[in-house]
Amino acid sequence: MHNTKTHYHSHIFNVLIIAFIAAMGIPFNLSAQLPEEKVKELRQIWYSQDDSITDFEQLNAGKKLGSHYERANLDSLIALAIQIEKKAIQKQNDQWMVRSLKQKGDYYRRIGKIDSSLISYHSALHYLENDSLVMKPVMYGLIGSTYSNIEQIDSAAYYLKECIKLGEKYDRNTYIRYGALFLGTLYGKKSQYVESIDYLLKALEASETASQRFACHYNIGAAFHILGLEEESKSSFEKAYENAVEAGAPNDILQSHVVLLQLPFGLDTVEQRLHEAIALADSFQLKHTKSILLNAATQFYIDSMQLEIANRYAEQAIALADSIKLMDFVAKAKLKQAKIKELENDPVASLKLCRQVFPYFESFQDSSYRETLFALMANSFKALGQTDSALFYLERRVAISDALDNQNITKQAVSKYLEHKKEQEIQTLAQEKELAEQIAKQSQLKQKQSYLLLTLFGVIFISISIIYYVLFNQKQKRNALLEQMNQSLEVERKKLEKANKQLNRFSSVVSHDVLSNLDLILSTGNVLVGEKGKTDNLPKYYEMTQSTARQLKNYCLNLLQQTKKEQLAIPKSSNPMPILNTVLGRYGAALQEAKFQTKTEPLSMVNLPEALIEQIFQNLISNALRHAATAEHPMLWISEAKSESHKLQWIFEDNGPGVSSQQKKVIFDPVETLQNDDKGHHIGLHLLQSSLKEAGADIWVEDRSGGGARFIIEFI
Repeated sequence: MHNTKTHYHSHIFNVLIIAFIAAMGIPFNLSAQLPEEKVKELRQIWYSQDDSITDFEQLNAGKKLGSHYERANLDSLIALAIQIEKKAIQKQNDQWMVRSLKQKGDYYRRIGKIDSSLISYHSALHYLENDSLVMKPVMYGLIGSTYSNIEQIDSAAYYLKECIKLGEKYDRNTYIRYGALFLGTLYGKKSQYVESIDYLLKALEASETASQRFACHYNIGAAFHILGLEEESKSSFEKAYENAVEAGAPNDILQSHVVLLQLPFGLDTVEQRLHEAIALADSFQLKHTKSILLNAATQFYIDSMQLEIANRYAEQAIALADSIKLMDFVAKAKLKQAKIKELENDPVASLKLCRQVFPYFESFQDSSYRETLFALMANSFKALGQTDSALFYLERRVAISDALDNQNITKQAVSKYLEHKKEQEIQTLAQEKELAEQIAKQSQLKQKQSYLLLTLFGVIFISISIIYYVLFNQKQKRNALLEQMNQSLEVERKKLEKANKQLNRFSSVVSHDVLSNLDLILSTGNVLVGEKGKTDNLPKYYEMTQSTARQLKNYCLNLLQQTKKEQLAIPKSSNPMPILNTVLGRYGAALQEAKFQTKTEPLSMVNLPEALIEQIFQNLISNALRHAATAEHPMLWISEAKSESHKLQWIFEDNGPGVSSQQKKVIFDPVETLQNDDKGHHIGLHLLQSSLKEAGADIWVEDRSGGGARFIIEFI
């Protein structure tokens, strides 16, 4: 399951802070909206002119109304804050002024004016110079959380630590939880996982309810997982699940199931969790969470090589995500289906699915999905023999992989540091115990000397460790850079070799097909000036000669264009019928002279370059004209059919002498020679077969029923 780590935890420290605070039960203006009757009662107290209502009661009513308006009506919130400010000035009461400034800060924070919000909060803190058990830790927490939202980590850390200190001073777990949870989340966003875990553990110690403990255990497990500490991660997620069950929170239970499904448990355990989780999601109609579960189940069965079950869960995930318009989940499930098809040795189906999700993942923030996509496409093109396309996507995958490897190196280094820190703590405890025994027997002077020596040794050890770590990292980076340069050189060498082969093949194709068309021009000339010259048709045959020469020029230009575009990964679909009519027109005079009867059927569009389609017709029509002209009534049939495996086939048949068994073995081999007159045409068939195979098609020859040759071209 470890290969899915990057996918399902890449967002773990980018969740909304508000969701965590709500889970922890922090009462900083996050209460639910009040009933209308209660709101009316509070308004009566706030606007009352009755002297029997104390300032404390009136301010408390304004405070509760402010909390309600923060969720229900921001305009009413700022209006109330201004009213409190006026009364504060009138009464010259700092407590009222603090409440006014806090509500102004809440308003600006909700509408996104962070600078104005911080100014109001700082002004409120200025009025709280003397310790205030209630408001001072609240203001420190609000200022710290606001700084954390704009990722000013140093400022956020200062105020949140002050919030924690006041919570510890007054023994208030609420403030400790608030500050520690924000700090843990903030350090996690900055990839400072050791500090993140420390503060999340502090928040856990101050948690009082099952839902609060769930939030802490879940995020601690996520941090351990990112650091590669699987046992600790597994233990934390199991505790999160237990607390979610205790709290009776269905969404938290399902969230725990999702992560536990992707940890290394036995098959029976995973399947039991999966069935329980799906049943729970169905009972509470939690379709979004069920989509996550189905994706996780698909990945589990892929890793277990139970591909039929994996494909079934993938289909369910796609259908459910599509019904609730979660298009990212649809794309992720289809990407898993592409992996299934690859494992089933079906590169065509795998490539089709990859192309469907390509536009989505091209702009997806998580590059690990693009790495998986490019790897699948490279493998599919390689299996289909399309090496240029395979190399193109392999290079894109390697570029992403290098970036992810750099992140993994950092995480591994932090993980090693964490393990080292544990060992240091164990060693330090042992040393302190030994030192305590020595202190009882030694004088105060010797105690100071011992502490000094220990401090010195610690500094030296840390300095040496840091120097070694820096040098080791530099060496690793140099080695990685050298390896990358070597790989780049190897890729360029292969490109040059391929370009050279393409150049040689291009020259052979041009020379063969140009000669074939020149033969056609010569045969047209023979009609004009033969023993029985046809002077009456001289303009007609002259125009045929000119037309054939122009088509020959265009054919050569198309071949050049094909060679330049051979690097494209996906050729466009081409209509073969206009090209067939052009080639038949080119050979019209020769076919008419040989009294050929030609029958053609409509041919379907195919994913081949137009130049290659013209090469097919050029070779096979001229081949029929050359060999079948000796028949009493020469015929040429061009049609299409479907193979037993439902693959498209083009069929070229003639009623000539056919192809002998010996010729069939060597007819596509350029080295063999059948007859001296047939060398060039024999090479043409070899070049045609090479071009078709490179494009993912094939050609072979059979005996025609009734005599003659039958050439078959089959497409994927």
